Amino acid sequence: MSSPMFSMSPESAVSRGSIVTKTALTATAVAVTAVSLLQLPQPSEAVTPAATKKVKTTPVLPAKVTVGYSTRGRAIVAKRQGNPTGGKVILLVGQMHGNEKKGISVVQKIRNTKISTKGAVQIWTIESMNPDGRAANRRYNARGVDLNRNFPVGWRKGTLAAGRGPASEKETKAMMAFIDRLRPDAVVMYHQDWNMVLGSCNWKTGKVATKFADLSGLPTDGCRRAFTGVMGGWFNSTYPGWMLTVELPSSRRITTKKLNRYASGAIKMASLVVDTNPAPKPTPTPTPTPTESESPTDDPSPSDDPSSSESPTSEDSVFGVPAPR
Repeated sequence: MSSPMFSMSPESAVSRGSIVTKTALTATAVAVTAVSLLQLPQPSEAVTPAATKKVKTTPVLPAKVTVGYSTRGRAIVAKRQGNPTGGKVILLVGQMHGNEKKGISVVQKIRNTKISTKGAVQIWTIESMNPDGRAANRRYNARGVDLNRNFPVGWRKGTLAAGRGPASEKETKAMMAFIDRLRPDAVVMYHQDWNMVLGSCNWKTGKVATKFADLSGLPTDGCRRAFTGVMGGWFNSTYPGWMLTVELPSSRRITTKKLNRYASGAIKMASLVVDTNPAPKPTPTPTPTPTESESPTDDPSPSDDPSSSESPTSEDSVFGVPAPR
């Protein structure tokens, strides 16, 4: 009798039994795993983190900042009052021309006024952006340049004392770099002695010029012609905020009462400023250290009167500008 096509030995039967048993165990494991997976939270049931609310942040600078240095190496220092993270930022500069001094008195009066740190306002002040001119009691900087003809927008080569080129002066570069970092919503620059607030006929500054004049007790201008290379023209055409030029009367006409009103008017104006910069901006290029080659040789250095400029400290500089040697 012929044998079956396939025959199974006892050993093969055992092996086959083992395979069946392993298959059953595997099926059981799969079933258990499936049940476990069904018990896990499904995507629709998973807990998702709450949406993060985007909060506007304002760059926080030290309360005292070395903006840069003049041609003669004097520090240009800015100080902050009010809320370090306040969204409304105003910068007030007491002096650009070294023989116009009463704006410094306004700044000093503001600095001696207590400003709330819980409000929405940051008030920044600079006594003088021309400390060399201040020390020498002269309009120009130590290189004989009118800083209010040296700014790049509208700069003109043929203008008297405009400098060797747009923004050629250390003081101009320092102020431009600081403003680009701070991004103030408003800037006020004090001059003398026209006794008026300029800008009332300008489309951008007209309303704020009229308001500032009212708060300060000064008249507005009669739409005077514009000058070339001025700081106000540069700022107002570069940033969304506004800048005013405030011409105080002659020093002999400024009483204590008027000085108090100039200071209080500026502080009141700060609260009316509109925040125009919802996000922080990048740090500008540091102002370079003065060198001997850039100093004039035909103009003797003015006396280093400690009261004629502010001295920086090692922790003041936010730009990492080294003090001149």
